[in-house]
Amino acid sequence: MDRRTPESDGERQRRRRARNVAREPWQVERDRRRLRPGGLKTCARCRRSLPFHAFPDRTRERDGLDTRCYGCIAAARAARA
Repeated sequence: MDRRTPESDGERQRRRRARNVAREPWQVERDRRRLRPGGLKTCARCRRSLPFHAFPDRTRERDGLDTRCYGCIAAARAARA
């Protein structure tokens, strides 16, 4: 029987993000290689598989990379202007 107190999804998400931000650069690189062994990540907007260097760093994410590629970020910024 599980006696732990239930926590909200928001609390769990905040703890995970804080843990991700506190990682050292070598830990981020290790997690990135473990999660994406092929060296490619798919952009959430354009759905293209691109190399890691096509994404900005974002330590809050598990793999340390933003979900959108530089091209999609630039297109969104231009659309807002």
